Amino acid sequence: MTKRDDAQKEPHKVCFKCLRDKPLSEFYGHKMMADKHLGKCKVCNRVDTASRTAKLFATDHAWAERERERQRSKTLRRYYEFPEKRMAKDAMLKGARHDIHRHHWSYCTEHRKDVMDLTPCEHRAIHCLMVYDQERMMYRKLTGELIDSRLAALNYYDEILKRERSVEP
Repeated sequence: MTKRDDAQKEPHKVCFKCLRDKPLSEFYGHKMMADKHLGKCKVCNRVDTASRTAKLFATDHAWAERERERQRSKTLRRYYEFPEKRMAKDAMLKGARHDIHRHHWSYCTEHRKDVMDLTPCEHRAIHCLMVYDQERMMYRKLTGELIDSRLAALNYYDEILKRERSVEP
């Protein structure tokens, strides 16, 4: 059986926005929908959200201030909730650039300065498909598998980014 046969067996759905036939994994889950997925694909959803956010920032100053405050409190919460992340970030501040995000694949003391340079889009994409395990101070795939080495992290990130590039319109 080929990969193409496997892809055809995976359930598909047509996005009502871009009208493309995509696998269900390309749609956000929604328990109120008949097939448990939204009718608009993730890519279209992101575009619409970015457009709405930009419009609100430009026109609704009260909303914009509330959103800025929400983002500040979220940052502070993360800062105090995960001290190992704070220490790793503090160790990496020198030479930081705004167009490059430094990603820690592990927050263990011995890996504190072991970072990967990613674009902001790449960084967001990989974080959407990982969960932080504070006890181990490492990330897990959404399947629960621990990403316990730099090589495992690189392989997983490559897999995510290849998938992201193939989905982009």
